[in-house]
Amino acid sequence: MVLVLLFGVAAAAALVAQRRLALVERFLLWQLARRGLTDASFEVTRVGLHELVLRELRIGQGELALDALELQFSWAGLAARRLDAARIGDLRLVGRIDSTGLRLGALDALRSDAPGSGAGASVLPVLPVGRLEIERAVLQLATPHGPFEATLSLELDEAGRGNFRGTTGALATFDTPVGVAAAPFALAGDVVFGADAFEVRLEPAAFSLTLATGSGPQPITGTTPRLALRGGGRVPALEITGSDGELAMLALGVVAEGVDFELRIDPQTQLPSGGLGVRRLRDRHKPARFLPLVLDAKLVPGDRTLEIEGTLRSDAPAATVRFDGAHDLAAGAGRVSVRVEPLRFSKEGPRLRDLLPGLKAFGRPVAGAVEAHGQLRWGPRGVKSSADLALRDLTLETRGARIERVNAAIHLEGPWPPRSPRGQLVSMARLDFGLELTNGCVRGALQRGGVIEVEEAEWRFAGGTLRSSGRFDPFAPKQELVLTVVGVE
Repeated sequence: MVLVLLFGVAAAAALVAQRRLALVERFLLWQLARRGLTDASFEVTRVGLHELVLRELRIGQGELALDALELQFSWAGLAARRLDAARIGDLRLVGRIDSTGLRLGALDALRSDAPGSGAGASVLPVLPVGRLEIERAVLQLATPHGPFEATLSLELDEAGRGNFRGTTGALATFDTPVGVAAAPFALAGDVVFGADAFEVRLEPAAFSLTLATGSGPQPITGTTPRLALRGGGRVPALEITGSDGELAMLALGVVAEGVDFELRIDPQTQLPSGGLGVRRLRDRHKPARFLPLVLDAKLVPGDRTLEIEGTLRSDAPAATVRFDGAHDLAAGAGRVSVRVEPLRFSKEGPRLRDLLPGLKAFGRPVAGAVEAHGQLRWGPRGVKSSADLALRDLTLETRGARIERVNAAIHLEGPWPPRSPRGQLVSMARLDFGLELTNGCVRGALQRGGVIEVEEAEWRFAGGTLRSSGRFDPFAPKQELVLTVVGVE
């Protein structure tokens, strides 16, 4: 941006004797003022027939600080209104992102959409320089979600193609109700700047985030996707695509592999829209609570909310979970509703341990269906979940028992592992564990860890009634239940 201001005055400066540096400074300040930059200061330390060197350049109220600027030019280049090369020693750029886009204080006078720039002008001016080198640049931005800082080095040719290397700041903290802290991570990639658009391609890099929630810090680690950022237009819109990323959500014990996404940042609202895909979502627990899943999701901005919908599916065996919800940006809270499409079982069909390996101790369904729906809620006070599970004529074969035509509507509460309130009712047509019981009804609760508390159970047995109570632990080798027989001769 500074180069765009100075290339036109380089020829005049080169004609001034090297000892008359003060005259060169006044001339350059006049040129800056013509372009709306009245609050500027610098020192000209060297002027020659083919070079101009400035030190301690300052513009605005700290929006731009430049320790050294070295310009090289030739007479042929000046005739073509271009510089041969430019080197920036140490640059600091301070700005903000708001509903109107990127703002750089006093430097906004250089924007082509500023008053007097003319309709149809390009947003990004073409750099009139054969080669640009920035040894070190620090970018500090205030955003609607908190401060952002990055340090990088850049090399760029006249065609607008180049590469960069850098890191984020020591700690980028986004001051949201949930709270996000990002550890430093390396940046590297290629850039292409055009007259009215740009593209930045980022190489994958390791990263680490920490979510500050009501239930404590929640670390997230992984590898950034291979990213491409594109922008342009009179009010620059930003499009981001990523592929082959990886996330490890340690608190949830979940790893997302093959993360692909497409996002578009609205220049007015700064809200994203687009799609997200995960080729493999797997559980780190042993035994795994669920089999690997494929995720497809869509993100749509609403009125101060981000709305989401999508599917989780397993291909072998086939199972589909559909979800939709919204995140309230102001409150830092949201919810997702989840529905598991009916799973129908048969002897040749899917097995429960294939779908949910962590529940294999509960037996193998050989007939009937299971259906579920639930909600996941999050906010400053943490994460809560609930679900309702429907069993329809389900027949189970367990180690040493067969349970036929089980019907139930069970309410579960999270987080994982789930539990249920007392008083849940389950009916069954037949229970055979060496004794054959029929027409059973069980009232009880599921405790965390999978233990079933049997408050009261009753079956028909040998012309009478058998009642039972106690605890049933499907993971234990032995069970202890109190049995009472009534009306049996």
